[in-house]
Amino acid sequence: MMLLFAAFGAVSTGLDTLKAAPALRAGDRIAFFGDSLTWQGGFIETLSTGLKGRHVTLLKLGLNGGKSTDLRDGVKDLYDQTQPAFPEVLDREKPTAVVIMIGINDVWHGDRGNAVTVYGSAMQSLVDACQARRIPAVLCTPTVIGESPNPEDARLDAYADVVRRLAERSGSILVDTRKAFRTRLDGATERSGRLTSDGVHLNEAGNALVADLVADGLAKVFSRFDKPPVLSTVPLVRSFDAKAGSVVLGTVSGVGAAAGPAAILDRDLWLIPNRPKKGVPIRLVVDAAERKKGEEAFTVKVTTSGVTVIAGSSAGLTWGAVTLAQIAYGNRGRVPLGTWSDRPDMPFRGLLLDVARKPHSILTIRKVIELCRLYRIRYLQLHLTDDQAFTFPSRAFPQLATPGHSYNRTELIGLVRFARDRGVTLIPELEMPGHGGQMVSRMPELFRAHEKHHATLNFASPKVLEALDTLIAEACEIFTDSPYVHIGGDEADLTHVAENPDFQAAFRREGVPNAHELYRKFLGRMAATVRSNGKEMLVWEGFGPDGQVPVDKDTLVMNYEAAYYPPNRMAKDGYRMINASWRPLYVVNDRNWTPAEIYAWNPWFWNHFIEGYPAYGGMQLGPDARVLGSILCAWEQPEEREIPSLRLRLPAMAERVWNPAFRGSFADFDRRVRGSDRFLEAILDWADTSK
Repeated sequence: MMLLFAAFGAVSTGLDTLKAAPALRAGDRIAFFGDSLTWQGGFIETLSTGLKGRHVTLLKLGLNGGKSTDLRDGVKDLYDQTQPAFPEVLDREKPTAVVIMIGINDVWHGDRGNAVTVYGSAMQSLVDACQARRIPAVLCTPTVIGESPNPEDARLDAYADVVRRLAERSGSILVDTRKAFRTRLDGATERSGRLTSDGVHLNEAGNALVADLVADGLAKVFSRFDKPPVLSTVPLVRSFDAKAGSVVLGTVSGVGAAAGPAAILDRDLWLIPNRPKKGVPIRLVVDAAERKKGEEAFTVKVTTSGVTVIAGSSAGLTWGAVTLAQIAYGNRGRVPLGTWSDRPDMPFRGLLLDVARKPHSILTIRKVIELCRLYRIRYLQLHLTDDQAFTFPSRAFPQLATPGHSYNRTELIGLVRFARDRGVTLIPELEMPGHGGQMVSRMPELFRAHEKHHATLNFASPKVLEALDTLIAEACEIFTDSPYVHIGGDEADLTHVAENPDFQAAFRREGVPNAHELYRKFLGRMAATVRSNGKEMLVWEGFGPDGQVPVDKDTLVMNYEAAYYPPNRMAKDGYRMINASWRPLYVVNDRNWTPAEIYAWNPWFWNHFIEGYPAYGGMQLGPDARVLGSILCAWEQPEEREIPSLRLRLPAMAERVWNPAFRGSFADFDRRVRGSDRFLEAILDWADTSK
């Protein structure tokens, strides 16, 4: 590493190396542990300034006056500081990397300090805690006690040697700050002035030097991606106990809940070109014990005598079976011997299809379901109603259906069954009280809120509320598998509705002053309606943080524009969210983002492409935000654009939500997804010929 120095301190080259590190990404959290040098944090502020715009969180966790044992064991009322034991802090803060620079007070505090053996034991415990959690650690040797040579400072040499040996033994990154300081301070005759303000605490030049050294150490941490997975699946499978050899897949069997996934796997194997006719048998088994690992967990066991896919649910069986199919397709039906298992880290992995603005045939929706299955996307949300069309087949209000652009009950029930056999759950979305243009135009006498509004429903009318209750109940009858009903809930124009006598009456009846408060009441009422049908309500981020009428904190919100209720504020207020960030999760014809940008995103990151929006440039939430997953949204697209625009973008999101902690390269992902895309093409060809 080369250091360049100017009159006022170091010109950082380490920071440039860190910023260029290929595996440093938005959402990373770097925790800095130490004594008062870290507590003051001047070098951390230098790093923060240099990383501005990268959405990397730097956590200052230094203890003023702290020793290595204080860091290990935690403190209470140490100079008015309280901090839990080191492992608890790691579990609370969930850092992706740790920097430890401590040891000065172990010497400086004399009788209240720590012998070098005690220091070594404490440092070993800190490293052990990091390694137990698979958190890479950067270990810094203690700097100086006085710039000019003195006996007290000389004692630090033994403590620095402890850190050097520990770094080598544990494979941690070593930053030899003491060596760099002593080199810079060669010939010093004063206690302070060059790198410190008092012989210990850093001045501007000292902070610049430490920032440069630590940045260089962190660059080594983030210089390499995680090892590519052995199995070429998308999403990746994180656990594989490999054995020597491979087998050809043969006949498939499964009974009960396993019958559907077994039939689809049998279809998949039939699509494999040049597959040998004979192979080992495959059994799909539902096992309650496997469900204890997670609703969607699965295990695949491959031996020379046969293959067993075990899961606690039909969805888990599907995900296990599709890993077999992905591997086998590119290997003439062969899969390696061994055992692999996995489960998703986030329960909500979704795709939205806008079937209201543009007609979509049943065949196209089936193809999209196949796409979801291939990449373990659990939910496909159908945007069934909007200003352009009302595609839902209501028995109570058949006149709402848009001629030539709607579905019948048999078609939708068939889609639910088709999706179920593929591990995918269909979520119905009926937009209310905004985006109701078709409802208003087709039944204005019931639904119109005001003559100046073409799309806002008269949600002040008891008759309209009863009609909406009926529509939701009808949707629940058809979409039996879905735990959710999405009611839209966004972008309702309330400008003139107060002129409607129904709204004036509702203000008095509900005890609210205006339409905005009545709208918030409406959300609560519809949540109760959905619950009464045994499901949970989903809404778009259409309400704001301010209002007299509270919106239940357990409301599950798809936060998309990050404008009405920015996700950082929503997280602070305790709401559950699904990330539907405009950038990069919206696919709107020619306005879309590359698979590479999606792969660089994470489920706690929101972004918007319009300057002035709160999330413009990016908004990163912490790991404690109640984010359940994400949804890729395909809006306003003609059906012929859906598969071409989604086939590489959806798997990029799927992998980032299945296992967000995996730090893989896009180049490796692209290699794997190109292989699975050839398999997808075979499935789509089959869909065309079997329609």
